[in-house]
Amino acid sequence: MAIAAASGLSYLSRNNPETGAFELQSMEDGSQALTIKPSGPYFSGSIIVLINPKCISSGEGQAMGLQNLPNAETLGFYGNNGSFGLAGAEAKMPGDITVHWPSGQSLNENKTIQLDSQNGIGGISPDIKIPMTVQNAIRIANGEDVELEEAINALRIRLNNN
Repeated sequence: MAIAAASGLSYLSRNNPETGAFELQSMEDGSQALTIKPSGPYFSGSIIVLINPKCISSGEGQAMGLQNLPNAETLGFYGNNGSFGLAGAEAKMPGDITVHWPSGQSLNENKTIQLDSQNGIGGISPDIKIPMTVQNAIRIANGEDVELEEAINALRIRLNNN
């Protein structure tokens, strides 16, 4: 479940097959909001979250939550897909195959979808965007992990500035 880390709040909305409409889901305590209370241990240092189009589903929820923290930034060539949803629906198929698909939405404090995309636009965008230059393409082709190296460089700069 995606958590808006800055507010610690998320509403869960699931499709009601009887009505065909999305409805807020109640938590075990009867409330409709899922709240997260921070606990220890707490890391207050700089955080760089690596993202790219291969970061999907739960990975996107984690990136979103971390990006909302004051000490975290996202980094990558491109953002992720904006394909975050609540899992739960499934169908058993012949040949011992089970198909799973999203059945709900994670909503923010305004009760709108927290993480979405349409027509290839959406998802989490990098705070620190690495340009896809010829030099970076050659580095990747030579087996370098450019995103990781750039994240380490960004963290070193933050450490030297503090």
